[in-house]
Amino acid sequence: MKAIFVLITFFGFTNFILSETTNLNLREIVQKKIFSEKVEEAIPVVEINSKAVIISRSKISPIPLPAVSGIKMSPTTKAAQPIVTFGEITPATCEGNNDGAIAINVTGGTGDLKYEWTGPGTFSSTEKNISNLLPGSYTIIVIDAEGISSSPETTSITIEDKQHPTITAPATVTVNTNNNTCKASGVTLGTPTTNDNCGIKNTTNDAPADFPVGSTTVTWTVTDNSDNTATATQIVTVTDNEKPVITHNGDQNVNSDAGTCSAAVTVSATATDNCSVGDPSGTRSDGLALNAAYSVGSTTITWSVTDAKGVDATPVTQTIVVTDNEKPVITHNGDLNVNSDAGTCGAVVSVSATATDNCSVGNPSGTRSDGLALNAAYPVGSTTITWNITDSNGVDATPVTQTIVVTDNEKPVITHNGDLNVNSDAGTCGAVVTVSATATDNCSVGNPSGTRSDGLALTAAYPVGSTTISWNVTDINGVDATPVTQTIVVTDNEKPVITHNGDLNVNSDAGTCGAVVTVSATATDNCSVGNPSGTRSDGLALNAAYPVGSTTITWNVTDINGVEATPVTQTIVVTDNEAPIKPTIPDLTWSCGKEITDFPTTTDNCDGTITGTTSDPLEFDSFGTYTITWTFTDSSNNSVTAEQKVIIPEPTVDVPSINGNSYCHLEQIDAIDFSGNDLDNKNYEWFYKDINGNNLDIGISASGTGNIPQFQAKNITNKSVTANFTVIPIGNDCKGTPVNFTITIDPIPSLTIPQNIVVCAGEDVNIPVFVSNVEGTEFTWENSNANIGLATTGQGTIPVFKAINESNSPITATITTTPMASGCEGNSETFTITINPFPKVTAPADQIYCNGVSAPPLPLEGFPTGLKYDITGGAAIGLSNKTSVTEIPTFTPLTGNATITITPKANGCTGTPVTYNVTVNPTPNVSVSPASQAICSGGLQTLI
Repeated sequence: MKAIFVLITFFGFTNFILSETTNLNLREIVQKKIFSEKVEEAIPVVEINSKAVIISRSKISPIPLPAVSGIKMSPTTKAAQPIVTFGEITPATCEGNNDGAIAINVTGGTGDLKYEWTGPGTFSSTEKNISNLLPGSYTIIVIDAEGISSSPETTSITIEDKQHPTITAPATVTVNTNNNTCKASGVTLGTPTTNDNCGIKNTTNDAPADFPVGSTTVTWTVTDNSDNTATATQIVTVTDNEKPVITHNGDQNVNSDAGTCSAAVTVSATATDNCSVGDPSGTRSDGLALNAAYSVGSTTITWSVTDAKGVDATPVTQTIVVTDNEKPVITHNGDLNVNSDAGTCGAVVSVSATATDNCSVGNPSGTRSDGLALNAAYPVGSTTITWNITDSNGVDATPVTQTIVVTDNEKPVITHNGDLNVNSDAGTCGAVVTVSATATDNCSVGNPSGTRSDGLALTAAYPVGSTTISWNVTDINGVDATPVTQTIVVTDNEKPVITHNGDLNVNSDAGTCGAVVTVSATATDNCSVGNPSGTRSDGLALNAAYPVGSTTITWNVTDINGVEATPVTQTIVVTDNEAPIKPTIPDLTWSCGKEITDFPTTTDNCDGTITGTTSDPLEFDSFGTYTITWTFTDSSNNSVTAEQKVIIPEPTVDVPSINGNSYCHLEQIDAIDFSGNDLDNKNYEWFYKDINGNNLDIGISASGTGNIPQFQAKNITNKSVTANFTVIPIGNDCKGTPVNFTITIDPIPSLTIPQNIVVCAGEDVNIPVFVSNVEGTEFTWENSNANIGLATTGQGTIPVFKAINESNSPITATITTTPMASGCEGNSETFTITINPFPKVTAPADQIYCNGVSAPPLPLEGFPTGLKYDITGGAAIGLSNKTSVTEIPTFTPLTGNATITITPKANGCTGTPVTYNVTVNPTPNVSVSPASQAICSGGLQTLI
């Protein structure tokens, strides 16, 4: 058999022994590792066109091979010691948890490797990579197939607790203030609920010893055994339930001030309270200021106050009683001395009196000493009037007396039966002439006395010729009449002469429309003659009553000889001087806007029923008590007046119970039914403005009539609005005094929320402050997924928190936020927070490549799904930088060393880079120095 001896030089090592084989090629020789000595490295041999090519650092040396097979080369190699480096070390999550892990990389060594691990307690393992480890120190020794051991390498499993504890604060606490204090102490807060994966170290809070009135936020903090913390808040609300106490300076009883219908009274009140409180405010029942004078009568003051915490005191009433002790003063128009009126035995005298008083007083009333009415004629002589009055408070004036003296200065008037021209009596040179005279006077008067010029008796015959008679009379008051002369001319054949008792002017008899008047007439004649007969113009008997007005009597007579006398007319004038009867007119309850058409009546001695007239208004447009003065005038222009009270009741309305209530926008407000008006045809007018008098829209028309219907509250502004309603009661067509009440409409807040948030695990999540359209809006929020590192509920702004995702895929939490302002809850809004997992990659073991020999793809292990990698640091050995690849791609190595950095990326998140080392060995240089030799089968030949 032929044998080929080849000397192969490997970087100065030439201890290669060529052994004789059959039907083996060089690759097989090398791969079968038939060595007589050891070398540090085995260089691969490949066949290229029947030539062996050995890779060296400097060149490629083709070695011609004979066209035979069966040559086997076995290099003698020298083994390297195993070297251990630590790869990824996973810490334990808690003390006592066995979830740590250690991965190692081993270079060098020969053949199969053995691993000897020791650790805490009795721990030991023969696995390369170990897991389920407790915290502590671990040591590894690697032994190769040749029994060569690595140096001991030690590392530690530490504790890395990244999970925060959870805490839920106790429920909201509401308490009242301690007695006589403006705070609450000894408040029982309750116990929070806490939890943690590794145990709780402690739980604390920042609650004060004393809680002020209002809401205080208590922050609870829980700390776990790894000093991770979490917080939650609790609201403690302290309510002031202690009312202020009001004390005034007592009920007051005083007399009115001189000359006034009131009194200046000093009133005051103070208040005490457990919290701060100001001075009480007083409201008088008459609506005036406290320092205004108090009217006669009883006035109440209602004292009220509200302390600094909005607690109202129980109102206290103080009564001020002012008594009127001042009498009215009467003044009349003076004692009067007047002459009698023409034609009457008296005088119509105008008397009057007024009264002054510190309070309200009417006109005095007078009583005549003769019992007649004040406006009746005053008789001749002295008449007294006693004036009296009582003021509005029942205080009587001191009576005042007025004296009226009427003097008769009117002379009687004598009327005789005329100058007479008579015929002489037959057969005589004279005639017996009947003469007469009457007297009229404003007062009583007798018959005149006559004195003939011839000194004879009046009844003696009158001689032919002229005889004068001088008539005289004195009335009852001693007033002499102006003498009257009557001439008697006696002519023979004289007709009879009629003489009546004179034309008469008399007043109507009391209570009748006429007067009984005594009339008479006589006739004289030179001869015998009878009495005249009278015929009245109204055809009635002479002794019948004479009607008011003028009635004539025609007197006629014929003497015994048939000689007719000349008719004589007598006039009787009856004057109606009696006023209609003064009526008592009952009060009239009436309505606004309605004219009074039913006029009162009275009776008159002449005209019967007389309807009153007035110049006062007969229609009224507001409630109150009015006086109408009615005048009753008869056809003789005699009149009397009487007063009538017209009472128009005031419509009223109660302040509705809804006064001061608050409602939310869109809340349904029940119908408001008004009360307190008991009049006929009752109704109500209402309107509203804001508190500054500006127009306002709260969801119902700005004005209306009747009750206010149910409506839906409206406020689309960014703050509360108050509607000031004015209600005007109507009844009997009158409008009463308006009353006011208020309703507050609070807006419903809306919320502007952040956009959906996507972050990587481990990042700080900083959520923008919530924004609302309404001032003072508060926010509550709920988190649907507690695993992201955020509490499940909270108030106000969401605090910055560390994003957590311990899974291999994204997790999402829905945040629901609800705004609340003034007790009105707005619509909840949601946004999401997505936490992408932190990408991780396991560092591959260090790699060794040969220069120029294509390196196969190197798979990479990591999570989450869809993980990609950026590769850097391999440019020097032929591996260019890569982005977003799933493995180390194939490449052609270049001699050298490099540390490759692998950066994992997924879902926009970048993980912690890992590294591994790559060594690219140079090509070995092989040369054959001995000549070809023949080797016998079974022989041993040393080439060098």
